[in-house]
Amino acid sequence: MRKNLDGTEQIAELKAERASVQERLSFYDEAVYWREREGRPELKQFERRYVVFEEFPGDIERGRSMLHPTLMRAILRMRTLTGTRPMRGWGAMLRREALHSDDPIAGAGSFAVLPRGAEGLLPSDPAELAEIGIEVLPEGTYLCMSRWGMPYEPEGIRAIVACMDEHALQPIGNAFDFCYLDTTSYDESHQEDFCCIQVPVVLK
Repeated sequence: MRKNLDGTEQIAELKAERASVQERLSFYDEAVYWREREGRPELKQFERRYVVFEEFPGDIERGRSMLHPTLMRAILRMRTLTGTRPMRGWGAMLRREALHSDDPIAGAGSFAVLPRGAEGLLPSDPAELAEIGIEVLPEGTYLCMSRWGMPYEPEGIRAIVACMDEHALQPIGNAFDFCYLDTTSYDESHQEDFCCIQVPVVLK
């Protein structure tokens, strides 16, 4: 009986590992997709997604030195809450209420995307999710734009906000700046991250 149980557990672990690998491969496919569309705005449909959010500290200068520690805190909380890893990616969340302001990075922070199905390990009540730092990316239409740049630099979000305004689109949630290529991909041509900002929108 014990051997059968061990075998069942091993199969479950292998299936979970396979799902993680598949999610990571999908992430790399997305990176290729957005590289081919660099700088071109696009409306795209997405399923509901869940992320663990950690706000940037307000007492230090915005820059590279704050990104990694903030992301690591988000990932640590993800592992504590669900026992999972961020195979679907990570990035920076920018608050909807700040997007049209003089400081669109106000209240921003790092996020790590939960694997599909991990939401089943979390509370279903939105208030409880907010208390533990879980943000929900609603299912629907997103305005997306990829570019080279850092998430704490306002130029990227200002470009996509200008595109929203030009096409009479209204943000209905926070903006999520997904990082697809980070410092491990730097070369002579690029010393910045390759990211894609995604904002849930509707027509005004």
